[in-house]
Order: sequence, then structure tokens, then C-alpha cells
Amino acid sequence: MPEPKRRAVADRNDRPVAAKSKKAIDFEMAPSRRKQMMDAMKIVDQAPDDNKPEFDTDRHGFEFDDDEDLLDIFIADKPSDLIADPEGRRLIIKDIFVDNFKSYHGRHQLGPLHKNLTMILGPNGSGKSNVIDALLFVFGFRAKKIRTTKLTSLIHVGEEEAESAMVEIVFQVIKDVDKEKYIVDPKECFTISRSIHLDNTSNYFYNNQVTSQKFIQSLLVNAGIDMTHNRFLILQGEVEAISQMKPVSTKADEEGMLEYIEDIVGTNRYVEAIAKLTHKVKTLEFKSSQYVAICRRHTTLLKEFAPSMQGGVKYVNAVNNLNQIKGFIYKHELALAKAAKQESDEAREQEMAKLEEAKAEMLQNKNDLRAAERAERAAAEKTNRLTTEKQRQMDVEIAKLTDELKQSQEAPEKSKANIENMLVEMQQMLESKNKLEKVYTANLQKFDAKSTIERDKVAMLNEKSERQAQEIYNLQSQIQDFEAELRDMKVTGTGDEKRVVEMKKKLENIMHQNKQEVERLKQHQNAADEWSAKKNEQLGRIPGLNGTIKLLRNQKYSLDRKVDELEDRGDGIYDNRHNNTTMLHKWKEDGRLPGFLGRLGDLASISKKFDAAISTIFGHHLDYQVTQTKEDVKKAINLLIEHKMQRSAFCFVEFDRNVKEYRMNVAPESL
Repeated sequence: MPEPKRRAVADRNDRPVAAKSKKAIDFEMAPSRRKQMMDAMKIVDQAPDDNKPEFDTDRHGFEFDDDEDLLDIFIADKPSDLIADPEGRRLIIKDIFVDNFKSYHGRHQLGPLHKNLTMILGPNGSGKSNVIDALLFVFGFRAKKIRTTKLTSLIHVGEEEAESAMVEIVFQVIKDVDKEKYIVDPKECFTISRSIHLDNTSNYFYNNQVTSQKFIQSLLVNAGIDMTHNRFLILQGEVEAISQMKPVSTKADEEGMLEYIEDIVGTNRYVEAIAKLTHKVKTLEFKSSQYVAICRRHTTLLKEFAPSMQGGVKYVNAVNNLNQIKGFIYKHELALAKAAKQESDEAREQEMAKLEEAKAEMLQNKNDLRAAERAERAAAEKTNRLTTEKQRQMDVEIAKLTDELKQSQEAPEKSKANIENMLVEMQQMLESKNKLEKVYTANLQKFDAKSTIERDKVAMLNEKSERQAQEIYNLQSQIQDFEAELRDMKVTGTGDEKRVVEMKKKLENIMHQNKQEVERLKQHQNAADEWSAKKNEQLGRIPGLNGTIKLLRNQKYSLDRKVDELEDRGDGIYDNRHNNTTMLHKWKEDGRLPGFLGRLGDLASISKKFDAAISTIFGHHLDYQVTQTKEDVKKAINLLIEHKMQRSAFCFVEFDRNVKEYRMNVAPESL
């Protein structure tokens, strides 16, 4: 059962949608409802079949099938003897020679005969019928057809008894020039003859050469002479039988004048087709009269239904206009939203490009910072190495001084002044050592988290420093002892003073080198501080860029939601407008509308990049329905009207055979 009709309604968001009709408007698609309504209104829309004529058979006995395709009726070919020569040539009898044939004694020439008409006149018994008998004799007809019982009776009987009889016929193939003149083709001329003897032997001759009866008959058939129906000859007894025929046969087993003539001229091959077509015409005339009667009865109801129909048409037109306006609004909003989304996408792409550049720059800075850290670590290692070396040298010098102090115990008085100087220098060396230890400790604290090896070195240096501090403390104790002993010493020596001066110079050189190392260490520390500041600056920019990315993502999400809402709002209009397209495709599959191609917008392939622009520019023109020909447009419009569908615009592709090109036209009926 077909689906019920659909009607345009509005949903909760005031968007047009297609809903199933509650009542069947098209009664042809709901027979029970249609009959119920007609019975309630007391309307009879079908004429009774009591007076339907019987067209099942006819006088020829043909049985008719109303479902038969009359365009495929088989009609036999025209008989070959009725087909004219394409070059205008035809066969005629020039002369007939009879020799001792019936009433003709001896050899006689009947001719020459005229190319169009020759009449043989004379009183009864003068031999007129013998001419026809001579033709029948040569053509091989039986004796009964020649008005005799046996062929030997055809031999002339007279004063002189003849032993045989012969008939010779001369044929010519001619081409007419005018009413009197003609051209003879000598190659196509031939002569046939037949003889009969008293011993009842008969011979056939072709151009004076003996041949068979079968060859003669085949030759005559090929020349266009019908040997089966004898259309070229009416015998003497057949004229009366033809005159007594009925004009038209009334039974299948009898032959009338019409059937006889049709058999002669070859039109009997059209009898069956004409009978079937006549039956079809009578049937259609009967149905047409019934439909005319129904239309007359329904015409009186048009005035009653006209106001309702006009109101319905106005309502449908108003709904269609409203849907079209809403469609324009939704398309416009959708185009604006898509444009805004495109701008947002472009801005987001630009920000992403900037972010990628910032990431690349940050990566470069990170690499530079790592290189600076490696350089700083190398400088710190070098400083530590130099400090360790200087410490070792100082330890050596302290050891030497200790030895010298031991030696100076032998001359405490002389060495008292030297010891005091050495104590001052030693104090300075301890201060320098403390400064170096502070720098060294700061470097160790800075790189403590980076290397476990450096932490081990720091521990070793601390232990070494504690040992050196203990040694210094021991030396100070010894110095105090030496001072006590100096008071008891009376002897001084000049050699000790020289050694103290040399040691003082060495200590000054060591202090100068330590000062240079401290300055280098400060330079490396400043460079490391600069790289750390740059690193912190780049790391500080990352939260801001992450916030920008998050903001752009939120904006994109909002625009995507808005576009989805607009597309959802436009889907209702799209479904409502393309309901006609769906039904047209269905009719095409059912074979009711094979010339339908589809919706114009669906037949084209549009890139997403230009979809919004194309939809805005062409608008409702993309909803045109495309067919092959103008007749397909009319057929589609009739189907839409028949099924109470919404109005659609159509265009058709027509092939002009004169110019051999396609062109697309807008069907005026669809507008």
C-alpha cells in the first residue's frame, strides 16, 4: 500500500518539517476511504458494465487479448509476385503459337500482343476460350482446368488426323518509355512450349530444349507469375462464382468478395492486425464513453469543491512561501556563521604559527642555555682544578715554611722578626684561602644538583680544608712556642732573612694568580646569570601562550556549536524541500518516470571551500529538478499534482539533432 501523503508543519522551534497527513487526501491512494466518502455523498463515479459490448471474438475467429502490445504485431511480407521491379521492368507475353491444338489446324500465331491490353473478340465457337486453354496447357494445369477429361483430346481432329499438338509462348522483359514505346531486354527474353502425343506422352521445352515441368513452374514463379493462387488468371466458370459471392464473409469457413479480392491483391496479411486494432478501438471508445459519463457527473461537483480547493491551494502556497523565506534566513545565518568560523580558523592558524615560532625560538634558547651551562660547568671545573693546584702549592710552601721554622729554632733571636713577617704573610694566605673556599663553596652549591661527582669533590675539599685548618692551628701553636723560645735566643742569622724574602715573593705571586682566577670565575658567573635570565624569560612566556591557545580553542568550540545549530535548523528545510526529489527518484525506480535525472545541486560536485559562496549566489536554483526531455517534465508535474506534492521548478536537457549539441531549458510549466 502506498505511503500516506505528507504535509508541511512547524516544530517547537518554528522550523518547517514534513509530517504524515492524518487524513488521506488522495482517494486513489486510499480506496476504502474513497469509497466511504463517495457513499456518504451519494456519488457514483463508475458506470455499470451491463451494456459493455462483447469484443472477445470477431467473424474471422480471432481471439483478442487486451494486454497484447499491438505495436509488436507480426505482419507477413508482401508476396514476391506483387512486388514491382525496382528498375521498372516487367514481363509480358509477345506471341502465342498453336500447332494442331484443339480447333486450330496447323501452326497459327496469336499475336503480337500489346504491352498493356489485348482483347480477343469473336462469336461463339470461334476459339476464344482455346487461347486460355493453350496458356493453361503450357503452364501445366490439369485436364479438368482445360475443360477436358484427358490431354490427348487437345490434339486437333479433322480431315487429316494429327499425331501431336504443341503450344509455344514467347515472353519478353520490357521497360516502358511511354504509353506506346518500350525497351526490350533481349537477354531476359525466353520461350516455353509443351507438346502432347497420341500415346499420351507430353514434353516441356525451354528455348526449344527439353526440360521438366518443375523447371517450367519454377521459372514462372521467379518471373512473378503466381502459380498457387492464379491471381493472373480468371477462368471461364469462375466469373459466375465470383459474381455470386457475398460482399463480406459472415463465417470463418466461407469466403466473400472482400476476402477473395484481398487474397488476390495480397492484403489479406493485414486482416488479423486490422481486426485486433479495430477491437482495440472499439474497446477504447467504450471506455472513453464511460469516462466521459463519469466526468459529466463529476463536473457538477466541481463548484461545490472549488472554494475548499482554492483555500487549500492558498494555504499550501503560503506555507511554501514561508518555508522559502525561512530557508533564505537560515542560509544567510549559516553563511555568516561559516564566514565567522573561517575567520576564526584563520586567526587560530596564525596564532598557531606564532606559537610554533615561539616554540622553535624557545628550543633554540634551551639549546643555547645548555651550551652555556656546559661552558659554565667546564669553567667551574677549571677553577676548581686551579684552586686545587694552588692549594697543593700552598701546602708545599707551608711545609717548606714549617721546615724552615724548625731550622730557625736554632737561632730564635735572629728569626723572631722573620717569624713575625711569616705570620703576617701566613695570615694573608689564610684570608686568600678563605676567599677561594667561599668561591669554591658557592660553585659547589650551584652545581650540587647537576653532578654527584662534583659533590664528592666538595666533600673531599672540605675534609682537606679541615685538615689544613688543623695544621694551621698546629703551626700557630708552634709559632707561639717559637716566640717564647725567641726571647731566649741570642744568636741571629742573615741567611734566614734572605729565605723569608724569597718566600714572601713567592706568596705574592700565588696571591696574584689567585686574584686572576677569581676574576675569570666572576666572568663565567655573570654569563651563566645572563643565560639563566633568558631561560626564565622564555619559560615565563609559555603560560601566556598556553592561555592564548586555550582561549582560541574555546572560541572555536563555540563557533562549531553555533554552526551545528544552524545546520540542524536548516536540515528541516532541506528535508522539506527535497521530499519531492525523493519521490521523483522513487518513481524513476518504479519505471513511472525513467527520464528523471535528479536535483541540480546533487548532480554537481562543489568543493567545501566554495560551498557557502555557491549556495548564497545560486540559492533556490540548486533545487531545480532535471529531466531528459520536456515530455518528462510534463509527466513529473502531473505526478506531483496527482500525489498532492509541493510545487517544484524543473529544467530539461534536450538534444537538438540539427545542431548536435545539448542545451538546458527551464520548463515554463514548472514555474
